[in-house]
Amino acid sequence: MAKKEFPRVHFYDHDLTEMYDLCWQQINTCWHKGTTENGFESRYFTYPKSDQINQFEACLSTFFLVYGHRSFPVISLLDNF
Repeated sequence: MAKKEFPRVHFYDHDLTEMYDLCWQQINTCWHKGTTENGFESRYFTYPKSDQINQFEACLSTFFLVYGHRSFPVISLLDNF
C-alpha cells in the first residue's frame, strides 16, 4: 500500500510520524473479504482473529478510515448492518 494514498503528517517528532505510518500498515491486516458463505459485503473490518463483526468498532473505525477511503471502503463496513 502506497503512502501517497493517505494524508501526510508534517510534525517535528519523527517517531510520531513513523507510528502514524505504521498504524496505516497494521490496519491492512484487519480487512477481510466477504464471501457468500458468511454473507458479508465485499470487504469488512474486524480484528484478525475474530470471526464476527462488532458494530460499535465498525462505526468508530469509520472516523479514521475515511482518511484512507481509496484503500479502505468505509461504506461497505456500514452496509453489513
